[in-house]
Amino acid sequence: MEIRIPPLLSIIFLIPYLIVPALALSEENIPSVDPGITPDSSFYFLDTLFDNLRLKFWELMQALRLADDDKVAKEMLNIIAERKAELRYLDAKGRLQSKLGEKLQQTIERWIHEYEDYTRPKLNVSYIVEGYDITVKLKNVWDREITYVTGGIKGESDDGKKIDYQSPIPYPLNLKPGEVKVFEARIPSEYAGNWTVLVHIKTWDGKRLVKQEFRVSIPG
Repeated sequence: MEIRIPPLLSIIFLIPYLIVPALALSEENIPSVDPGITPDSSFYFLDTLFDNLRLKFWELMQALRLADDDKVAKEMLNIIAERKAELRYLDAKGRLQSKLGEKLQQTIERWIHEYEDYTRPKLNVSYIVEGYDITVKLKNVWDREITYVTGGIKGESDDGKKIDYQSPIPYPLNLKPGEVKVFEARIPSEYAGNWTVLVHIKTWDGKRLVKQEFRVSIPG
């Protein structure tokens, strides 16, 4: 399928996400925090309840476009950090192998999986540039259909030119899992040059599909 898309929007799909692998969450990326209410406290259920409610709140703010996907990812990471601190507390008490410790380790594994699933790219993009003509191939590598998407792009060229575009209207991408679509576009000559570009594409309700910074060269 071939579709003509607006020149500025085509830059959003110009970036080679295919060569940027998703990175697993490492211990170095998890902040060190105080455990707060510990798993052996009778009030621990309130701690986990408030964590879940806080995350749901920010997910709602994201869907309403009042918070970005980085805020949701940060809240997930904060919850993982707190659960990790609680695990260290149990380890210091010699209770790591208890049912309490085993359950907490399973909870941490679940949260890490959700965080990595949330932050990993869900679109693979490859492209061919011939002069100012660009052919772009998008593949849905998620386990669900990608329907309407929105996005934005910020960029600055080596010679000081800038782009700052946020799409106000959802675009009907409509990609089933594993499906590939091909787009064609032409980039105006004024965008020629070397760029540092931050691109994000998200679902209509604000869930992250791709968010990366790249170096991009557009031929002059």
